[in-house]
Amino acid sequence: MRTGPALGLALIAATMTAAAAEFHVKDFGAVADAPDDAGPGIRAAIAAAIAAGPGSEVVLDAGVYRVGRGGHAGAIHIENADGITVRGQGDATEIILTDPTAGGFYISESRRVTVRDVAIDHDPVPFTQGVITAVDREAGWFELDLQPGYPSLEEPWFASAPSPYGRWGMIFDPVERRLKTGAPDFIFMDSWEPVRDRIWRMRPVEDQLGRLESMDPGDRFVYMARHGRGAMVFFAESAECTAQDVTIYSSQSLATASVAGDLITLRRIRILHRPDADRLLTTNADGAHMQQNLRGPIIEDCVFEGMADDSVNIYYPPNIISEVVSPTELRTVRGGTIRPGDSIQIVESAEGRRIGEARILEAEGHPGAYRLVLDHPIDGVQAGDSPHNAHMIYNMSRTGRGFIIRNNVFRNHRRHGIMAKAPDGLIEGNIIDSVGGYGMVVGDDKDWPEGSHVDNVTIRNNVIRNVGYGKWYGEAPTGAAIVVWSTRLGQQPGIDRCASNVTVSGNVILNPPGAGISILSARDVTLVDNTITYEADAHLLREPAGVHLDNVEGVRLEALTVDSAHPDVKAAVSIGPNTPADGVDLGAISFSSPDDKPDVDDQRPKATP
Repeated sequence: MRTGPALGLALIAATMTAAAAEFHVKDFGAVADAPDDAGPGIRAAIAAAIAAGPGSEVVLDAGVYRVGRGGHAGAIHIENADGITVRGQGDATEIILTDPTAGGFYISESRRVTVRDVAIDHDPVPFTQGVITAVDREAGWFELDLQPGYPSLEEPWFASAPSPYGRWGMIFDPVERRLKTGAPDFIFMDSWEPVRDRIWRMRPVEDQLGRLESMDPGDRFVYMARHGRGAMVFFAESAECTAQDVTIYSSQSLATASVAGDLITLRRIRILHRPDADRLLTTNADGAHMQQNLRGPIIEDCVFEGMADDSVNIYYPPNIISEVVSPTELRTVRGGTIRPGDSIQIVESAEGRRIGEARILEAEGHPGAYRLVLDHPIDGVQAGDSPHNAHMIYNMSRTGRGFIIRNNVFRNHRRHGIMAKAPDGLIEGNIIDSVGGYGMVVGDDKDWPEGSHVDNVTIRNNVIRNVGYGKWYGEAPTGAAIVVWSTRLGQQPGIDRCASNVTVSGNVILNPPGAGISILSARDVTLVDNTITYEADAHLLREPAGVHLDNVEGVRLEALTVDSAHPDVKAAVSIGPNTPADGVDLGAISFSSPDDKPDVDDQRPKATP
């Protein structure tokens, strides 16, 4: 007779020692290809493995496991575990989440936990899609004919998604599985109502009605229920954990994430369009969202496609200084974790200035409200309630220092390939192909806000092609396939040159949205042996140079090749007016263009004789 989950747990745990042991979920009632909820059995097997100790494995057979909601953040919660592995049999083991508002694995306060060799999906998927049949720009609506096989907008999880960031959609090309070139890459929705059959009238929020100008009958549209509950694999306050050989076909939010963790590894993660479906989307948010980690992550040999946001985002959410008690005592609101011993930067966002640095002696409270004592006074600190009127704290100890992003493929998704807002990093050997935003942005973002300033980052031997075709990216004068910068409010380069010690070498860039490489508000940057090519039909909305430099010092550029068949490329290198006369050391440049264009467009003020 098969024992029930509770009795089986008691019998097995009682006989286990710290030695490695296998716990098969079928012995706890989770049977592959059965119609019942496999969640209780999987969770019971995990509990037994945690009790048995390091080296224990939870094993799922080949087949499909349908799993219902198990908690707020994830259907399968692993807590206070050390040294356990959950593994399937590769893509032959599939976990199907039956709640389209639920996350998958949620690993919290754990060490050395591995999730591997499984595929994860939703049924039903947490989005719908269809064809736009009519647009009335004057009345402020469009009609969407939902494709058979996708959820109806009458499903309650669409209306219950948080507003505005959970209720938006994207315009797709009529034929290709990609965003429509030149269209805005998101539209927040105010309301929707049925018209007939599967046709719905969609009304954007008032301040985005102008985006209907980019929409035409025949375009396709994806509308999401983005609930923001965890990820398919989420590590919370966990260390030395790994997700490996995991295939993710959809997610109501992030695909993978780590918050307040340390040394997280993502290896051979595959975020893919399900091969037996015609879905336009994979996940409703980022591929890898890495926030306030002590060190890492390592992201290698992965494939990310089809997401509704960035492939990789590494950052610390800065704290707002709400009160200056004294030059050594501050109070903060919002933001991330701060602990005694952490090193911080205080920054001013409006102009992008660094105010000072300190070490934390005391930290009382929580990320929503801290009292902090600094190891030395910092004068001139300003308090307020937002980045517009308060100075901010970047916790440099919890930025994801030492990250590695190498040998990955990022393709055909909504926004940027890589956003790296952390020091001591390596971005190497990646292919970034046909993403709607930039190939990579290396530097902080004071508008969102996300930090920190970058230092000691190497970007080498990457291939970036056909990126930045969304509406705003090619228009921006700072836009490029690779952007290295420090910022101020308004998505503009900062006054101070806070990005530093960056090497950009051996990269091959095809058809960037503007410049191939933009270096802004930075110092001590080396550009060596990069190749930038513009084909005659490249999608350019302005007249860029291959490399754009402004407000920089200590820049060394050599062995640059810019090959342009497009008449709008004005030079191989442009140097902006905020760069000092000795700020750039130019070496060998090879530039070809249809017209007789100069190698260098130097906009710096000329010295008076």
